[in-house]
Amino acid sequence: MISPRERTAALAAQRELVRRRLADAERAVAAARADQADIDAVQRVVQYVAARVQTGFGDYVGAICTKAVHHVFPDRKGDAFVVRFRENRGKTECQRVLVSKGGSEAHPFDCAGGGVWDVLGFALQGAMIALEEPKPSLIMFTDEPFKFIHGREKRRKALSMLRNVSVNLGIQMIIVHQSDVDGESVDESLDVISGSPGCAVYEVRKVAYEKSEIVRIGGR
Repeated sequence: MISPRERTAALAAQRELVRRRLADAERAVAAARADQADIDAVQRVVQYVAARVQTGFGDYVGAICTKAVHHVFPDRKGDAFVVRFRENRGKTECQRVLVSKGGSEAHPFDCAGGGVWDVLGFALQGAMIALEEPKPSLIMFTDEPFKFIHGREKRRKALSMLRNVSVNLGIQMIIVHQSDVDGESVDESLDVISGSPGCAVYEVRKVAYEKSEIVRIGGR
C-alpha cells in the first residue's frame, strides 16, 4: 500500500513534469508566433513586389495594344486596352478589356466584327513573346491575323502596324495573309510592307489543279 508521503512525492513529480512540458509548449508557441510574424512580413513584401510586377506588366502590354488599335483605327483614339489583375478564390485572374473614352468597357466575348479584337490579339501575342524569359528565338507565326479587317486603307494600316511591332519588339514574323478581299488586289494591301528593308512578301498562286507557284513581291 502506497503511503501518503509516497503519493505526495509522486504527484509532486508529475506536477513538475507538467510544469516543464507547459514551459516547453509556451516557448514553442512564442517561437511559432515569431516565425509567423516573419512569414507575414515576407508575404507582404512578396505581395507588394507581385503587385508592382503585375502593374508594370499590365501597363506595358496595355500600352502596346492601345497603340496598335490607335494606329489601325484613328477614330478610336479615345479607347484604351486595359489589363487588370484581381484575386478570385485564392487565385489571381487577369482581365483584359477595351475601355472607351466615355468609360464603358467591352470584353472580347461581348464584341462582334470590325477587326478591333484581331488587332488587339495580334499585339497581345507580340507583347507576350517579347516579355518571355529566358528569351526564346523571337519568332511569331500567325495565320490571317487581320481577316476581319475590311477596306484597303484599314488593311494597309494594319500591315503597317504589324511592321512596327516587328521592328520595335525585335520579333521575326511569318504571316499568312489573305490573297484577296472583296475583289481587292493583293498588291494594293501588301505594298505598304513589301518594299521595307528586311521584309519579303511571297504570293502563292494556283496555276493548275493541285499545282501552285510562288512569286516574290518586292523586298530586299
